[in-house]
Amino acid sequence: MEDKGVIYRELPAEELEALRPLWDKLREHHEVISELFRPTFRTITFDQRKQRLLTGGKQLKIIVAETAEAGGAVGYCIASLDGRKGEIDSLFVAGEYRGRGIGAEFMARSLHWLREHSADAIHIEVLAENEPALGFYAKFGFVPRTCVLQQRPE
Repeated sequence: MEDKGVIYRELPAEELEALRPLWDKLREHHEVISELFRPTFRTITFDQRKQRLLTGGKQLKIIVAETAEAGGAVGYCIASLDGRKGEIDSLFVAGEYRGRGIGAEFMARSLHWLREHSADAIHIEVLAENEPALGFYAKFGFVPRTCVLQQRPE
């Protein structure tokens, strides 16, 4: 169910900086829901994340959702392709715009792009404490394959 009040557009990698405010909201969201790794999320910066996305020769698909009522962007999705390995690197929809089909539209567009570019494996890393996200991604056929354990920060 695509929301008619939402406009989707692609951003070139050179405009990744425009996502900084939304990415900061995603980082804050992870801080709130993660009791175990809250200190880690406080130290991650957008500049570090941007650097990782823009180096290494990955192809990127960056989609932003905008609404007139918000006066700008309310969500984004970044998918990447490294050889034939695809990833949904980052997806965020502002809280007040969740439940309007924006995340589903991001997934449909990103998965289509990855398949169109012959990705033979597509993965997503999700914070284990983010149960709503796990349920959301399950709707698109994503299931846990491995479980990576990390020592809690002291």
